[in-house]
Order: sequence, then structure tokens, then C-alpha cells
Amino acid sequence: MRLRFVLEQTRQGKDDELADILAARDMVIARYQPVFSPEHLPELTADEFKSFLSFTNNRHWSSIGRHATRLTSDMAALRRTLLVLVDESRPVGRRVTDVLARNGAAKIPGLGKAVATPILLLGNPEKYGVWNDPAEKGMRLLGIWPADESMTEGEKYERIVALLQRLCHDLSVDLWTLDALWWRVVSLGIEKIYSVEEFESALRTLEDLDASDPLDVSRQVAARVEQ
Repeated sequence: MRLRFVLEQTRQGKDDELADILAARDMVIARYQPVFSPEHLPELTADEFKSFLSFTNNRHWSSIGRHATRLTSDMAALRRTLLVLVDESRPVGRRVTDVLARNGAAKIPGLGKAVATPILLLGNPEKYGVWNDPAEKGMRLLGIWPADESMTEGEKYERIVALLQRLCHDLSVDLWTLDALWWRVVSLGIEKIYSVEEFESALRTLEDLDASDPLDVSRQVAARVEQ
């Protein structure tokens, strides 16, 4: 419900900052999808990678550049790791485990989920979503976090992507947009999103929703809103 509310606020012209992020989608994908393609990665330069880490260029992720110098200090290692990440001949869960797990076969210092999963999204924006702190906090806030600590990094990501795809279907949005919605929900906080009247309206709407959803997202959100 919170995601839908933030989306409607943006569509009504009430959130210019979020609207700018959504509008940049096609431009950013067109610029960086070729950069992170398997064909180009063997020639990837430090400047190309650093440009992606800058919010000025990626127009979406503002804090992923803090390890830019560290990540580009060994470009050969970075190229090898990114080639593992984008290798569509292997299941994405195995790739993510190799790249993100502490003892992963392709793990390099400084490369975490907040950088790796946006690269996956840019490579295939219809298939892969972003797993970063706002997304995880947002899913936990709504009570729909799908993973547990017994899972590998790749298993967590597979569960997360399945949920993100389901939410995109329910909201009729793309994965780029959904990632931005998580950021806005978490950055604002519920007390700033909802007035008393909006709370009451949200609850009335939730009562009318179909309860057959196996995730039962709507009723979980309703219970938390009541709390």
C-alpha cells in the first residue's frame, strides 16, 4: 500500500525528485547497458566504471561511489568479477554468490550488492531487480522480506527478485521504478507519507483488496498500519 501511495503521489506531480529518477531510466540504461555487456567488459576502463558510480550519471543511486578508488585499483580483477556477474550461461544465484559471498570465488574488496545488483538491472532491466539497503529495509518494513540468514547470497537474491517481479506485476511498474519507490518509502518514513485521513482511506482500500494473494502482502501491510 505504501508503495502504491508513493507511486500515485509521483504520478500526480507531488514528488519531482522521484519523478526525475523515473524519467532517467531509458537514458541511463541506454548508456550503461553496453558498458557492462560481456563483449565490452574485457575493455572496461576505470573512467567508465567510475562514471557509473556517480549519481550525476546513473541518476538513481547516490551512495555507491564510496569505494570507487578501491574498486578500480585493480581493473583486471574488476573485469573478471563483472564477467562472472553478467554471465547469463549460469544461474544468477550462483553468480551472485560467487561475487558477493565472503568467500566467493569472484569476490573482490569493495564490491557489494548495492553496486553489483544495479549492474544486473542495467544489463537486463526486465529480469533483475536491485537489492540494496533501501530495498531490504522497505521489504522488512512491509513484513515481506523473503530471505533468511541460512541462505547463500545467491539464494537470497533469487528470492528477492521473485518478490520484486511479483510486486512490479501488481503495481504495473518496472524494476527500475520499484527500486526508486523503496528509496522514497524508506527516506520519508510512514509518519511523513500519511495524514490521518490518508491512513483511514488506505485501510478502507485494503479491506476491499483480494485476499487470495499467496503473499498476502495487502493484509500484512494493513496489520502493520493498524499497529
